[in-house]
Amino acid sequence: KNFKWANTGAAVFGVQPVSKAEEDEGGSDDEVVHSDDIHFEPIVSLPELFSDVCFHCNRVIEGDVVSALNKAWCVNCFACSTCNAKLTLKDKFVEINLKPVCKHCYEKMPDELKRRLAKREREAKDKEKQKKKKPICL
Repeated sequence: KNFKWANTGAAVFGVQPVSKAEEDEGGSDDEVVHSDDIHFEPIVSLPELFSDVCFHCNRVIEGDVVSALNKAWCVNCFACSTCNAKLTLKDKFVEINLKPVCKHCYEKMPDELKRRLAKREREAKDKEKQKKKKPICL
């Protein structure tokens, strides 16, 4: 059977039902595709649908998951993006461009960059506060 979009009559796959009169008249020259000829491949596997996928390597995480920076990471992938030192949630780190940077690498960064990052963080927090203060109009 065909699946149709609601109230449109358009077939999602398969063929449109053809009346006997249209078949006898020759119908159209369009190729007829029968639904038994259609093969579907899954876009994602079931484990990917119900498991955490690592932000760094894009693989399904097997075992322990590190949840940091609003993302999931493999234990081995959660590392400083500058020096690749492995990090744990007990380590101090900062977020730069959605990636963790260890305290040691952050301290080596130029002061001007640190000021810009701090300013960006303050502005983001201020925006969040303003969103919370705005009354919702109904």
